[in-house]
Amino acid sequence: MNVLRWFRSGESQKNSDERSEPVEQSCPGIARVLGRIFESGKQPEVLDLGQLSGSAAIYLADRGARVFVECFEPPEDEVDAEESGEEEPVEKAALKIAQPDGKFDLVLMWEHGDFVPPERLGELMSEVRRVTAPGGFVVLFSQDRMSKEGAETDRPSSFRLEADDRILRTPHSGPPRPRWAYANRAIEQALLPLSVQGIHLHGNRMREVVARKPTR
Repeated sequence: MNVLRWFRSGESQKNSDERSEPVEQSCPGIARVLGRIFESGKQPEVLDLGQLSGSAAIYLADRGARVFVECFEPPEDEVDAEESGEEEPVEKAALKIAQPDGKFDLVLMWEHGDFVPPERLGELMSEVRRVTAPGGFVVLFSQDRMSKEGAETDRPSSFRLEADDRILRTPHSGPPRPRWAYANRAIEQALLPLSVQGIHLHGNRMREVVARKPTR
């Protein structure tokens, strides 16, 4: 059984409905992971993954990492055959990360898993596990609650590292998309066999989740 270590930020954050402006916040999970991978004695390989990716790449490269950027787009809302007027179900496009197996010491997922519907979350996490190196880390952010049941609409954000322990989160100006709030257990189960190392609860309805891939 995985043991979750909980941390709560004491910082005051903006109301979650006031998300049109950039918000700077602490990221102690990322700071701990960066400390680990940069102390390993080798040049760490990092994947900056998401719809709005690349904003952390310059900072990490300046720290000595080899950074790869991939703009991953979650699937659009699924339409069943009856709604689409088709006789046969519409085949779903596979969720793929275009990177080799077991390559990365750190995968930065940011918050984009929240925009993947529940029936496909495991598919995304399987790809994340595949590209993570043994002993490597995955860091993701996820909304920890919603104002109503089911999905609500929101805009994904871009994330820029200001320091090892600070990020700037900037909401995207594009059209809103469905967003799901996943329970801790759902995230942990989807990440298996990666083990969750810690969860930091932020004051702006976000959780920072750190997981690690077993070395064997």
